Amino acid sequence: MSRSREEYKPSGEAFNACTEGRLLQISPWEYHMEHRTISREECLQLNGMAEVIAGYPNAHANFNI
Repeated sequence: MSRSREEYKPSGEAFNACTEGRLLQISPWEYHMEHRTISREECLQLNGMAEVIAGYPNAHANFNI
């Protein structure tokens, strides 16, 4: 299977943690090679998603993606 676009691959300690099943990196946005600064609102949305995935009892799914 050939890749038609670049895909993200963690490096260094993050790569090791992923291969050992200690880290999962997810994002609702398409990966881009260029540096991009995300907003506070986007960070809050990511934190909310992480809470839902982790099963926190008070987590709520109010995402604006």
